Amino acid sequence: MPQTNWRIIGNNGWYDYSFSTYKSNVKEVAQWKRAYWVDRSIMQPMNDPERMAIVLHQVEEALEQAHNQQKQVIFMTHFAPIREALPHPLIESVRRQRMWEMTTAMLGSRHLGALLAKFPEVKAVFYGHLHYAQPLITVGNIEYRNQAVGVRRKNSEDWKGESLLDQWISRLYTKKI
Repeated sequence: MPQTNWRIIGNNGWYDYSFSTYKSNVKEVAQWKRAYWVDRSIMQPMNDPERMAIVLHQVEEALEQAHNQQKQVIFMTHFAPIREALPHPLIESVRRQRMWEMTTAMLGSRHLGALLAKFPEVKAVFYGHLHYAQPLITVGNIEYRNQAVGVRRKNSEDWKGESLLDQWISRLYTKKI
C-alpha cells in the first residue's frame, strides 16, 4: 500500500491433508477426493501436497520480500491456515469420523500457518472456505479472520439479512492500519 509500511499479500492457497489424521496417506485421501469432493474435477499435473508445496514457496518469497522492505503484512487466502480455525464436531461413529477426517484433509494446511508464524511482520490473516462465520482467532501475534460470505445453513445464525448483498454487508470488516 503506497505511502505506508504495510503490504497486502494474497495467495489462493490449497490443501495438503495436514489437518487430517490421514495426512500421510496421500493415495487414500486422493481416492476419496476423486469420489466425493467438489475439487475432483480440477485437473492438475501433481498431487495436492505437491501443489501446496508450490504455494508455500510462493508465500515464503513474498514474506521474505516484505521482511526485507520492512513492511507489515496483511495476508489473504482462501483456505484455512491454522488448525484452531476448524470446527471440532462431536462424532460418534467410525464411519462419520473417517468422513470428517477426509473432509478435514481438504480444508487447508497447517504448514501455511507455521510459515506465517515465522514472520513477525504478519499481523492479520483473512481466509474463508469453512462455510461458517466464526469469531476472531488470535494465535501468537497474528489475528485470523474467517470472512466467508454467502453460506446459508439450516439451524444457523450465521446468515444475516434477506439477500446475499445483505449478508455480504453484515460480514464487512475494516482493518485499521
